[in-house]
Amino acid sequence: MCGRFTNRLTWREIVALYRLSIPATLERNLPARYNICPTDIIDAVIDREGKRELVPMRPDTLLQTAHGNSSIH
Repeated sequence: MCGRFTNRLTWREIVALYRLSIPATLERNLPARYNICPTDIIDAVIDREGKRELVPMRPDTLLQTAHGNSSIH
């Protein structure tokens, strides 16, 4: 069985937690998700040229990339 996880944070909580380069006032609607599987598209925090951004990715791709890149959170 694959690993599953949840996302219950609001947009403002994510911006504050990861110190994103995007202003918290540009809110996005991020509904809570409680059964995310490795093939679902999620928002991942990445570091690009010193700026943290949220980009859509699949968790299985994120895990493969994270093994060779420590700038993925």
